[in-house]
Amino acid sequence: MFLNLVDKTEPEITILDKEFICQGMMIRTNQKKIMGDLSKLYAKYIDFKNKNGIPNMVSPWEYISLSDNFDSDLSFDYHTGHVVNIDQNITGLERFSTPKGTYAIFRIRGKNKLTFGLSMGFTKRFIYKQWLPKSDYEFAGYEFEYNNEAMNKINPYDIDLYVSLKEKS
Repeated sequence: MFLNLVDKTEPEITILDKEFICQGMMIRTNQKKIMGDLSKLYAKYIDFKNKNGIPNMVSPWEYISLSDNFDSDLSFDYHTGHVVNIDQNITGLERFSTPKGTYAIFRIRGKNKLTFGLSMGFTKRFIYKQWLPKSDYEFAGYEFEYNNEAMNKINPYDIDLYVSLKEKS
């Protein structure tokens, strides 16, 4: 059953030559607390969005969740928010951006909330334990989940996971 939750085909390797500028919220979390932390962060962000809107959000919308600042204790920063077309300070939100660079894109296609979480976990395990060690690359320090309005209409549990890469030395 769980074997179908991970797409083990070769990822698309792409070079992003522009940043996605986003407005959202951030939390410091770790591998053990991530599921509970994310649900609280998403709820807080959606509440803010529903009450205040997100000024200058691109249309059709694009949504990014960026993980960076990884530490040896498996803690990291998790940022989540919408892509905007004007870089500005918004009270109650933080600005973050996706770094330019080389990425491997892994497609995660969940059927529902439960299988989405399992797919994400199994896919990340596959990436870091199997795919990266055998590839010509190593992790460059950040990853982000990407979703947009068109993908969401097909299935809200479809995302693309971008994993930053650098060539192995």
